[in-house]
Amino acid sequence: MRQLANRFRGVRASTQREGLALLFFLSIYLLTVRGYYGGDHFLSYMTAESLALDRSLALSQRLSDVSEIREQQQRRLVQPVLGHDGRPYSHYGIGLPLAMAPFYLLGHTVSCAVPGLPHDLVTMFAVSCTNAVITALTCITLAACARRLSYSARTAFGLAVLYGFGTMAWNYAQYSYAEPLLVLLSVSALYYLCRYRQFANKSWRSAAASGIWAGLCLLTEVYSAAIIAICFGVCVLWIAIERLSKDRCALLAPIAYGAATIPSVAFLIYFNLLRFGRALPTDQRLVGDFSLAYIPVALYGFTLSTGKSLFLYCPALLVALGGIRSFSSRHTHLAILIVAIAALSVIPIATWINWWHGDLAWGPRFLFHLVPLLLLPATEILEHRIWRRWPKLFMIAVLALALIVQPASILVNQGHYIAVVEDHGLGDTFFTPYLSPIVGHGLLIISTVGHWFTGHSLHISYPGPAYRGLEGGVTVDFGPYEGFDLWFVNLAQRNPGPSVVYIAVIGVLTLLAVATGSSYSIWRSLGNRLVHPSDRADDTEERRCASPGG
Repeated sequence: MRQLANRFRGVRASTQREGLALLFFLSIYLLTVRGYYGGDHFLSYMTAESLALDRSLALSQRLSDVSEIREQQQRRLVQPVLGHDGRPYSHYGIGLPLAMAPFYLLGHTVSCAVPGLPHDLVTMFAVSCTNAVITALTCITLAACARRLSYSARTAFGLAVLYGFGTMAWNYAQYSYAEPLLVLLSVSALYYLCRYRQFANKSWRSAAASGIWAGLCLLTEVYSAAIIAICFGVCVLWIAIERLSKDRCALLAPIAYGAATIPSVAFLIYFNLLRFGRALPTDQRLVGDFSLAYIPVALYGFTLSTGKSLFLYCPALLVALGGIRSFSSRHTHLAILIVAIAALSVIPIATWINWWHGDLAWGPRFLFHLVPLLLLPATEILEHRIWRRWPKLFMIAVLALALIVQPASILVNQGHYIAVVEDHGLGDTFFTPYLSPIVGHGLLIISTVGHWFTGHSLHISYPGPAYRGLEGGVTVDFGPYEGFDLWFVNLAQRNPGPSVVYIAVIGVLTLLAVATGSSYSIWRSLGNRLVHPSDRADDTEERRCASPGG
């Protein structure tokens, strides 16, 4: 009875920590959302609107009452796909609109309950919080994966912090890309895969749960999701074959995994037939030139370029490099799984000259699903304090890089800097160091702050691109492009009335208070006593049940 009571207290303490951690991440992400969507992102919003109001997958034909979006509709800058029934559909996956629909309903309810509020502006604001919530849930789920791998609570929370604030995740929480949802679903599938790997008793249930989440991945980004789903299924089959000599029912697990993905696959086929008239349409982004000879260029871009390096835009991954050997020896199955997914993702993408970089997104967008997987070896660094033996200069450099990259990514809208480059024909932002988005965002921040205090914007002289014949250089005035792109700044600029300012101030102070209070509570929980006495028993049990070296 005493052991049961201690276990219950441990579960309650663990649940409280997870709740506090969720509040911590969520408050910060909500503080830095943009509050609106535009361009191609509007298609997902329109699909969510149709799902919430019309219970249909087809897009509504009405014009938005948000001036920026209405202009895009009238100028036909947002191009849907005309389905076989003659109705317009989004060519993006259905997963993100399904996640957006509850947020749209929340905004719709608020706008109807409070007369005078602009309907679309309120619903757009509510929907813009979708990826902030998704990213916060991803941080907690990733921490749960670390706990499932028998790492301590402090290590799990540290891993979540590295992912949440040391990678592209914070920036992507501001936009309506489908990648954050893909990452959440894949990490959820990974959690149950770790559970299946850890416990042999009735393991087919965990395999089935992993299959459900992996199947849902297919509703977001089909190309990356297919790689994840197949590799996870192969890993389940591999573990089942190893167990077959001791358990004749072990093959039920891969069967359950495959069966669990069928509903999502069936719905995806139905949606594709509705839009394109075929079950497996060509990926819309697989356009342009294809060349195997371009692979070295893309690999250089993924690793060392100033415009698309995965390690430059995700500094936390540098910490994970030191734990690869130890992690691989302890979790061989997962290490091989990560290598397989990374190889199958990177090499094919690198062959498409006009696709590898992920377009105008912050960092290599199409490799974002690899970030939580590649970050897992950092648990070995956090758990065993290997970082204490590292050169202090390296740790300081990683921290400094994160403090430079992350604020630059969230304070400024990247579209503004892309406009600077395109309007003045400055050149290539992927491989030209002084045109790196990190540098450009920093200049926009400096110009914005300088304008506040001095009344003058920043002027920078760039060397003229040779192909334009501008040998004399180009002087760029950052004034028309400057400004912080955060919801409370946009709200105050759009509606300068005193009531709106009060709402913005109250919202900011509330979120700051929640972030401060939750972080302090987590610090006390993890600092005073990292693991509750009953939690220590749970850790011992988890380590005992874990497969050694597997």
